[in-house]
Amino acid sequence: MRMDDELELRRRLRALPRTRPLPADLWPAIAARLPAREPAPARRWRTWPWAAAAALALTVLAGSWWMPLLRPPVTPPAADADDLAVLLAAYDDVLAFEAAQKPQAWLARLQVPGGPDRLAAARELDASMLALGAALRQDPQSKLLRRRLHQLVQQRIALGRAAWGGPVRETLSVESV
Repeated sequence: MRMDDELELRRRLRALPRTRPLPADLWPAIAARLPAREPAPARRWRTWPWAAAAALALTVLAGSWWMPLLRPPVTPPAADADDLAVLLAAYDDVLAFEAAQKPQAWLARLQVPGGPDRLAAARELDASMLALGAALRQDPQSKLLRRRLHQLVQQRIALGRAAWGGPVRETLSVESV
């Protein structure tokens, strides 16, 4: 492009009008052609009964959720004392059986593969039973402590049976404890 052509284009660009008139507004002509309709009657819904019903429903739901939290905890009856006595009797039977064994029987059990590990596990369970007994003296109605006692006695009976070949408390199965 030559310089003269560029100057000519610039001159013509400056000659163009700066503002352009807008076309006529078309909406009034469109609105005039539409058929006339009467406006729809305004509906007045009474919202306060619905709002009151919703508030009542929320209050009932919130109350049913919060009320159990506000009630004092129900202490379970002491009927589990018999179950506790059975568990402790089973544990005493295991200890009595092991105490009645002669030293030669203990040495023979230690020579069996896994014997030292079983003996160590038994001592750990016995230590846990002592700690659990102290905790149960502080809170004898604790369901968690009773479940843990149940588990420990089951483990101790199973361990005694595995270590001594089954003569430990044969009349009491592990499932019944």
